[in-house]
Amino acid sequence: MSNSKGYEEDQNELHRMFGPTSVDYHADGSTATEMYLLVDGKCHRKDGPAVINYYPSGAVEREAYYTMDTLHREDGPAIVRRYESGAVQKEVYVLDNKRHREDGPALIEYYEDGTVEHESYFLRGMKHREDGPAAVGYYPSGSVKIEFYYVNGKISRADGPAVIGYNDDGQVAINIWCKDGLEFMPSEEQLDLYAETVRKNLDPSR
Repeated sequence: MSNSKGYEEDQNELHRMFGPTSVDYHADGSTATEMYLLVDGKCHRKDGPAVINYYPSGAVEREAYYTMDTLHREDGPAIVRRYESGAVQKEVYVLDNKRHREDGPALIEYYEDGTVEHESYFLRGMKHREDGPAAVGYYPSGSVKIEFYYVNGKISRADGPAVIGYNDDGQVAINIWCKDGLEFMPSEEQLDLYAETVRKNLDPSR
């Protein structure tokens, strides 16, 4: 269901004087999605998120920034997802539809108490970091759960294991050596440790 009142045309931009151009609703009548669109239907907003999703309670669930139908933001995360409590759940930095950030992780996920759960580094859409692991998962306590080293989108590390998994007491549970995306076959003991690591909810694919 769309709200079609109060539109004003200005330099090919379709907008409402005091709000979005399109509004959809939950079954109970509460606002589900607000979108800012151009006359040609492209998602676009200059001064804030172009798409805003809401929980039925009215709390903001997700905000996404678009420029001319392209997911893009230069001064902060282009996607922000929140828990219903309002706490940030996920931040994604995107330039021209590609995950990208030069001064920190481009993907950050949080536990509801604000502790970082996962972070990944991307350059121009590829997972990449030269001075440390490109992807790190954390236990709720804040201690490191697993580390992955990537170079130009390939899991790789020349001077040590490319995958390191830790028990919640900080002890190393698994080491896997990889270079240019190729895994050096681990021993049977390492495979058993790796299986145990995965079983404890360590996700090597993120």
